Amino acid sequence: MIRYIFEGLRGRGTLIDNDEYFRQISPRFEDIEIPTFVYGAWDDIFGPAALRIHRRISMPDGRFQVIINEGYHGSPGSQLGRPDGPPRLDVLQRAWFDKWLKGIDNGIDRYGPVTLQQQNGGWHTLETYPRPEAVPQRFYLDAEPSGFAAHTSLDGSLGAAAPRGRTEHRLHRRPGLLKSPTTSRLMSGMTAALGTSGLKDSRYFERGALTFTSAAATEPWVISGPLNLHLRTRANGAEAFWVVSVTDVAPDGFSRMLAEGALLTSRRAVDEAKSVRGVDGDYLSPWHPTGKGQKMPVEPGVSTTLDIDLTEVDAMIKTGHRLRVVISAASLPRYIPSIPELWASRHGQSVVLDPDQPSYLVAPVVIGARAGAA
Repeated sequence: MIRYIFEGLRGRGTLIDNDEYFRQISPRFEDIEIPTFVYGAWDDIFGPAALRIHRRISMPDGRFQVIINEGYHGSPGSQLGRPDGPPRLDVLQRAWFDKWLKGIDNGIDRYGPVTLQQQNGGWHTLETYPRPEAVPQRFYLDAEPSGFAAHTSLDGSLGAAAPRGRTEHRLHRRPGLLKSPTTSRLMSGMTAALGTSGLKDSRYFERGALTFTSAAATEPWVISGPLNLHLRTRANGAEAFWVVSVTDVAPDGFSRMLAEGALLTSRRAVDEAKSVRGVDGDYLSPWHPTGKGQKMPVEPGVSTTLDIDLTEVDAMIKTGHRLRVVISAASLPRYIPSIPELWASRHGQSVVLDPDQPSYLVAPVVIGARAGAA
């Protein structure tokens, strides 16, 4: 294992260059036919992968169930067994095996099939995920100040219209270190020792980032589904590394991370067969191939458009809260490019905001009274 870690840092080796090996070990969820129960947490090190698995599995008669709650990889089931939520995880496990191994009709096949603890909300039971009433919507990035992120490198805005003028904004590489929600995910929540601000609040990490913040919500609304950031960029060298998060910003400024993702400019190729688009053609979940021969050239100084896949969400944006996109060039130790990739990106990078080729977040949205429906 240590050998393969060093191969990854070097950017080459017998394993990481073996595309056939990774094809063989890649899970084929579509082929699963046995009853399957998947559990996950929003801040797990693997992200809410349980919901991504749900999108790829289709089984009738309650044979597939997914539960996802608040928590980390190191705190499984911590939100279960409470008066307002599902039973304890071990109770659900026993009921599942009693039903499918012993034939006991205990109703577990009629549970869900999607049971989730909404981010900033309560428990919900859904027939499917994402919520079918969610409509993909664009949120455009604009350099116009939001007036709500003076602590960041750029206090931009997030709105319904593309920017009126062209601007370019250079990013400076700044490690996230321990006081970052991305690090909390990586370390299974162990950074709780630093206090709530280090565990959940993204503001410390945002100090070296470009941020784009919406106006305050005048009524509750929900984001439900995968997210994609369509971003116009420029690399000054032969590579650039992009780290993106989407946060919910409370009236007091507390910035809670909802989703995250990262992409090298050279990995911007998209596999259409594995990607998900909305009805308007925008990517909701672009799939970037990672094979040895899948890298694309990066021409220094030339603008390039990226689609950056972010983790799934089901989040309530309450009245008075705001949505924020956070863009940075590093988030150590959560994301560690290889040494050659870091060296190639040393000349810096910029976000290009252009009305003719706008940058925007694509998010499936439920507005108003329907937003709180379970």
